Amino acid sequence: MAFTSDEFRARLDELERENLDWFSKYPPLRENTVNSIHDHYYIYMSGAGHQIRFHADSLLPVELRNQIKDLFDEISGQNL
Repeated sequence: MAFTSDEFRARLDELERENLDWFSKYPPLRENTVNSIHDHYYIYMSGAGHQIRFHADSLLPVELRNQIKDLFDEISGQNL
């Protein structure tokens, strides 16, 4: 079962708006035309439940990655 959460997406959209300067300074990943926060991570299912990871080519700063992980932990109820 895939992890889907409207709340998670909405909170990440808010985080992206708060960091719009960063997203506008860096090119989008892969073939995308806009640098979106949602393009920097992926969620997968493991034996421990849903996990979040960042794409190897993501240049997100550590502080932003930590905020994303914290939101994921809060909403998913898991500790990564």
